[in-house]
Amino acid sequence: MKNKNGQEEIVGFVVIVLLVSIAAVIFIGLSAKKDNKTEISSDVEYFLGSAMEYTSECSKGYGSNYLKVSELVEECRSGSKCFSGEDSCYALNYTLDSLIGTGYKLNEANNAVKGYEFKAVYARNLTSGNLNENKIIEIRKGNCTGYDVKGADFIISSPPGSIISTLSVCG
Repeated sequence: MKNKNGQEEIVGFVVIVLLVSIAAVIFIGLSAKKDNKTEISSDVEYFLGSAMEYTSECSKGYGSNYLKVSELVEECRSGSKCFSGEDSCYALNYTLDSLIGTGYKLNEANNAVKGYEFKAVYARNLTSGNLNENKIIEIRKGNCTGYDVKGADFIISSPPGSIISTLSVCG
């Protein structure tokens, strides 16, 4: 009878140790994930999608052939100019700065947004499995240190790779 009670106590102790260990691993995993990840936000995703469809002041030809922001990102990557002679990257920077600055005002006292970052990169997967990224544009405003970050991506197919535009908003 004594042996059975001792065995039951040892089994119970082992079960408790296992449960505490599993809980600790889960807690550590969630803590690490929260610090390093940007939370995907539907609000930011909708804003970014709309911004990419916005018609810029950059035209590719005579008349009203104005480019959407998503097309302007591709033109900036290729290094081309607008019909007016203006650099497409300058037009992209001006347009995005105006759009994002209007949508996410930073200097208002009651505004919860403390900063934002827009970045567009051209990425392609090389045959060796490595990802090759080239920065197209990056716009940063405000200070996101210590704040929660929400963001979204917008992907444009541009063979042999893709253009990945990311907007992150903190506050």
